[in-house]
Amino acid sequence: MIVGPLTELELAVPMQIEPALVERLLRDASGQAGGLALMDDALT
Repeated sequence: MIVGPLTELELAVPMQIEPALVERLLRDASGQAGGLALMDDALT
């Protein structure tokens, strides 16, 4: 949900997300009711 869409893009320069950011997003969202679904919606 976080890094998947980046792999689908056909960019001239590949983009990457820092692993620490992915961990932080998941940690913050998983502690909230419906957090993962809200994060998915926000990232879309």
